[in-house]
Amino acid sequence: MNEATVSLTGNVATAIRFSRSDRGIAVASFRIACTPRHFDRTSGMWVDERTSFVSVTCFRSLAENVVTSLTKGDPVMLTGKLRVVPWERDDKSGLSVEVEASAVGHDLGRGQTRFARVRREMTAAEAGTEGTGEAGTEGTADRTDDQTAADARGSVETTSPGDDRDLTDRPVIVAA
Repeated sequence: MNEATVSLTGNVATAIRFSRSDRGIAVASFRIACTPRHFDRTSGMWVDERTSFVSVTCFRSLAENVVTSLTKGDPVMLTGKLRVVPWERDDKSGLSVEVEASAVGHDLGRGQTRFARVRREMTAAEAGTEGTGEAGTEGTADRTDDQTAADARGSVETTSPGDDRDLTDRPVIVAA
């Protein structure tokens, strides 16, 4: 199948929404704002062009990492499958641009990030063993009894030179 794969660079434009599907699969969604710029030689200044807003959806472990790592305003880069979806509401219609992300990360050209590897147990839905009673037996990362899914969430802290945001409220998990 021919799928359009795209890479986008921009800023997280909305709060990250997180939920679980009926089958227990983690889903995160947000919008990214992409504003191209060009240098106007006559004025000697950078000029912003029209901002494009794209809806982004992430699944499974990517969704869990995105909801823990990103906040509104963060500079990001992502890649994924492009979809252009027509919509109608009342007497209006239009097109919505959506990306099902396969990778999302902070734009390191605009700040610094500290990476923390996360180990998780697979859910029954992710392992494809839903309803068989085998959840957590195959494909499960090694974990001690006192570790829980809550402590398996990693974080990414992003700062830029001169950035005075207090990032101490974000949990930091150091993986073994």
